[in-house]
Amino acid sequence: MSNYRIGVVGASGRLGGIVFERASIASADVIPLSMRQLPADAGVQDSAHAFEGLDIAIFAAPLTTNSLHRIALEAGCHVVDVGVSEQSIGDALALDALAKAQDKSLVVMAGLAPGLSGLLGLEVARRFESAEQVDVILLQSSKGTAGMRGVCDMLDMLTNRERSSVVALSENSIGVSPVASNYLFELPTPERRLLRENGEKPEIRYLTAFDSSKMNWQIRFLRSIRGLSGSVYRLIRNNVAASKSKKASPSDESMSLIACAYDREGVEIGREHLALASDYGATADVALIIADMAAKGELRSGAGHPSYFTDWPTIKALSFASK
Repeated sequence: MSNYRIGVVGASGRLGGIVFERASIASADVIPLSMRQLPADAGVQDSAHAFEGLDIAIFAAPLTTNSLHRIALEAGCHVVDVGVSEQSIGDALALDALAKAQDKSLVVMAGLAPGLSGLLGLEVARRFESAEQVDVILLQSSKGTAGMRGVCDMLDMLTNRERSSVVALSENSIGVSPVASNYLFELPTPERRLLRENGEKPEIRYLTAFDSSKMNWQIRFLRSIRGLSGSVYRLIRNNVAASKSKKASPSDESMSLIACAYDREGVEIGREHLALASDYGATADVALIIADMAAKGELRSGAGHPSYFTDWPTIKALSFASK
């Protein structure tokens, strides 16, 4: 990684801390930025000085508006955001004209899922042109750690019965072990809409499950509870999130990202399988790889998903996944 200046927004959080640590190890000049230092109101110029002199701003904390994205761009920074909020992503993409005027890149969904998952889905769809469907499957470690907000967001996504369905494995066997469930959960990711707005074939589905039958059962249970009582669901969800967020990082958080292509009869015709050391680790690596590419002038200007700037072979060639 070249010697340029990176500001990490949310460096005090779990994910931001990993981004900060890995950037520091790579000999970059890294500045931790706390959300408390950055008023979200775009009219508050107290935030602008925090981005002065930086080459790149990596946002590893959840945002509710694009105000800080705008301020960072106006300060002359490339922007890399790993957030998953559809509202925040949509607001950031609305800054495309500003990013181009500033000759800067604003990359949203610059993490594992969404992000790497979308690049992989598009690559497998391109490689197997006869495919009618591509399933991108994130097999998660139940031992993986996350902060309170991260766990709540994940559970909210997977238990939203209007946007996420339960998919029986019997529909298509993914042939990967361990899968401690007969079901996968659909990920209501913004990638699905952004990457396939024109309705072209194949359809790309984003799915997930855990390597623990207990965890998979808990999610299905919470789906039912949420349908009956939102208040009871939130109480249980918060207790689960609080418990998980207090756990120390385990020695092994390994997981897998798989994409399977199927023909019109549902027969698998090809796949790509990537082993990952951890969820947050992979997200941090994707963000830093994209930040490095931006600093080297390898990305076009504008705002978009990683697929607007690069592709799966390019990212994979940098061999971040096994680190």
